[in-house]
Amino acid sequence: VTFEDEVLPALAAFYAERGHLNVPRAYVVPSDAKGAMAGTKLGLRVDRMRQRGDFVRGDATRLAALDAIGAATGETFAWDSEDWVFYKQVIPSLRYYIKAHHKNNVPAGYETPKEDEAYSAANNLKPYNRGYALGQRVNDIRAKGTFIDGRPDRFDALHGVEFVWDDEEFYFRQNILMGLLVFRRSRGHLHVPADFVFGDTIQDSWRPSKVQERFPLIVMPHLRGFELGAAVAQIRHLRFRDRDPQLAKARIKQLDKIGFIWDLRAWHFGKVFLPTLRWFVTKHGHVAVGKSLTIHYSAVAKDGAPTEAIGRDFGKMFTRFIETLDFSSGWSGADRARACERTLNVITSSLRRAHKRTTNRRSGSDGDGARVVTEKQKKRTDAIIERLSDFEAIRDAEQPSAEQPSADDRDDDDDDDDDD
Repeated sequence: VTFEDEVLPALAAFYAERGHLNVPRAYVVPSDAKGAMAGTKLGLRVDRMRQRGDFVRGDATRLAALDAIGAATGETFAWDSEDWVFYKQVIPSLRYYIKAHHKNNVPAGYETPKEDEAYSAANNLKPYNRGYALGQRVNDIRAKGTFIDGRPDRFDALHGVEFVWDDEEFYFRQNILMGLLVFRRSRGHLHVPADFVFGDTIQDSWRPSKVQERFPLIVMPHLRGFELGAAVAQIRHLRFRDRDPQLAKARIKQLDKIGFIWDLRAWHFGKVFLPTLRWFVTKHGHVAVGKSLTIHYSAVAKDGAPTEAIGRDFGKMFTRFIETLDFSSGWSGADRARACERTLNVITSSLRRAHKRTTNRRSGSDGDGARVVTEKQKKRTDAIIERLSDFEAIRDAEQPSAEQPSADDRDDDDDDDDDD
């Protein structure tokens, strides 16, 4: 076997076919190749050049000839095959993925695209990296330490592209936690609907619709299409019981810190219903809530309504509770009695505050006192208080009572609907 007549022509042919000079050890030149190189065990020859310096030891001309083969495209002879794979395939493919997908957590099954349409002048890959199984390589690095054992330079290179070592932890922090914070920023709470999916923008409860149309809140690229509602429902159901206990404890603590809602019924009652009722009674001095009352963002900005109440049909919520004495279907009699007692406490304490404000207003010390309460509103308030006060009957009832305040006390809600 001669270098000039067989090895060099075979390398040139390999480069012309593959676009690089990292010849696998098992590679053999096809038997139908032209000239003396046909059937040459090129992989074996290349391996011996790498290991022993066959053909090229001390010969600067031949060494230069090896690099000259791929000079037109910036390719040099691959003296270290693993080094070549890492620096010429793994790192460039990682950079492509991050730039194309705006995230650096590569799925296990990901392969770089083969189609030309997936690339641009600003984000391109060499032909030999198209269709590259990057996800498998990333998984090998995480699970087996492939490429990085004993190679701090490669570890540093991965750190330079913000390589994700723990896929699950990255998902939790970048998708779950960040998604929840974005949702809370836009809605004022963390009650995520089960079917909620991030789009390119997200509705902002704090601003008028016309403002949102002109200046929408843009969602971060890596969150677009993320099914936050489904993820939240799963977390609430499993509570990380399928994870290591210490990890589960740490994640629950992180979620608690941002106000994650574990019990939807308790949250609706304690964080939406009661605070909104307290705000309403303190502001208006009665409990005759109109059925059509919906809390808009302006009530929060101007009147101090709870942020969690934005967009809620509070009138319907309150009416249903008073009619059934069952805030959440399926509550026991004891649960209903406790709910009624808490509701009654909120009403009575808020009425005292409203009365104080009215008194101050009459004396001229408070220019923002409660409105004048009509006789009809007083009668309905008394009827509701009486209905909520019979804790023993509520506790012992098998089913929620359908009794309501008398028709005379609620014959026409239109007068009350203006209280917003």
